[in-house]
Amino acid sequence: MARFESVTDETISELTGSIADLYEQCHFDRIDFAGMNLSKTTFVECRFVGCSFAGVKIANAGLNSCHFDSCKLVGINFGDFAQETLSVRFSNCRLDSCMFDSVEMKKTDFGKSDLFRCEFSRANLAGSLFSGCDCRESRFLNCNVEQADFRDVEELNIDLRSNRVSGAKFSISSAVDLLSHFGIVLT
Repeated sequence: MARFESVTDETISELTGSIADLYEQCHFDRIDFAGMNLSKTTFVECRFVGCSFAGVKIANAGLNSCHFDSCKLVGINFGDFAQETLSVRFSNCRLDSCMFDSVEMKKTDFGKSDLFRCEFSRANLAGSLFSGCDCRESRFLNCNVEQADFRDVEELNIDLRSNRVSGAKFSISSAVDLLSHFGIVLT
């Protein structure tokens, strides 16, 4: 187990040589994790600020009560994480080409993040917060988004017929996009 008050470029060499099994209550500040193998690594109550995750291997890794703030995550398959339920929070992040297949992420806060080209399929996102997110070219297929908050979301592509949406909140501006799946044209 590793505990760092703060992980920076100076301490990252400890991570690149050999990955610990568990990082608990660590603060990762502006670390480029690109291409790193984080498989079988568990992060508990960690905070990632301004970090970049591209081409990262995460098979059987774990995230428990972690917060990503102003991070860039590219091509991450959240279905590859070890645990059935992911406990994460995103604030002002950019998630690009990420997959959320069959994940349990109830009440996840995506906090004004950009969700570009993301694929949500068979995911349980009940009660999640998407307010203020840009969901450009992202799709929601066969997901549970009951009680989720989609107010002020840009470019929302969610088919009301194939997703569980009871109690979800949408802004009036999103209503036009939602109705397009029914062939309805509003003028």
